[in-house]
Amino acid sequence: RAGSLAGILLLAGWAASRALAACLGLALACKVALPTQLFCWTWQFLGHGLFERRGPGVSDLPEVFLMEPFLILLQILNKQFGYEPYPGFSKNVDKKLETYLRESRHLEHRKVT
Repeated sequence: RAGSLAGILLLAGWAASRALAACLGLALACKVALPTQLFCWTWQFLGHGLFERRGPGVSDLPEVFLMEPFLILLQILNKQFGYEPYPGFSKNVDKKLETYLRESRHLEHRKVT
């Protein structure tokens, strides 16, 4: 179900971008899209720095661009509607994220000292 919703959201985003490009013209649409992307990426990095105290893990680019947005969608669905792909999914993900952050902070601390 979540994958179907993600597909619908991607299709809606694609349709909206096509409509924007048709309405504004490709050149102006690019002038709108580029600053929007830069603004969003800037806040992405600031958010990581301010809240996680570390940069985003960009070692695996396909994961960053494909799986992270889907994970965020799953987290939103869980928080708003209690949706889980299988029982215990959210607890498993939270535990793995917590472990990953703890290990990365520990490694970062060891590099500093």
